Amino acid sequence: MDDAYRELDGHDAYELLGVPDDADERAIRRAFALRVRAVHPDASPEPAAHTEAGRRLHLLKTARDVLLRDREAYDRQRAVRPAAGAAAPKPSGTFRPSKGGGVLLVVLVGYLFALAACVSAVTAYAWKQEPSIPRGLVGTWEGRLEDAGAATGGRVRFTFKAGEGHGTAVYLDAGCTSTLTPRDGDDSYVEFREVVNAPARGCRGDTVGITIGAESLGVMFGPEDPRARATLGRAVP
Repeated sequence: MDDAYRELDGHDAYELLGVPDDADERAIRRAFALRVRAVHPDASPEPAAHTEAGRRLHLLKTARDVLLRDREAYDRQRAVRPAAGAAAPKPSGTFRPSKGGGVLLVVLVGYLFALAACVSAVTAYAWKQEPSIPRGLVGTWEGRLEDAGAATGGRVRFTFKAGEGHGTAVYLDAGCTSTLTPRDGDDSYVEFREVVNAPARGCRGDTVGITIGAESLGVMFGPEDPRARATLGRAVP
């Protein structure tokens, strides 16, 4: 790969993020957010593990930036990489498809194109629907904001109600509240857009990624460039 991508350290950007070659921008951003939570240095107390996690995080950020900002050029270089220095294989014989086989191939290709169009239409329609609050999120959750692996003392409470299309966040020590509107997700992970209702010192809107567990929530504030995180448990009535 060209020196322009040397920060990938020989890795494939798509493989690092675990996305297919045709992944759109939303899929790339979501895959990045999911992987960052697993390798973030703050979750690794041991020095060696912390260093490795930092290296891995740098690779993920580089892969994300390449695919979002320079994808066309990267794809061109990626396409020719396997052929570099390799001789073209010699054909073992001459292939002459039968007429019947040619017709069958045309029909099969047409069918595959039609199927792909249907899948694309269904997917596009699904993305247009407003994500709802998963059942596993319903309830009140409390915990403390964490930064650099240590509790900062900032208490936070999230509340989600069944049948509502948004949740609320209350930062108890800072004295501000915000509305959490789902942007994307499923039953195990939801990404929210946070809008602060009553601005206060130290409070600002952010993108909030929430991983849903049976009895706890893993929260990452700014999952694309994490600045804080929290583990919230169900509030005692």
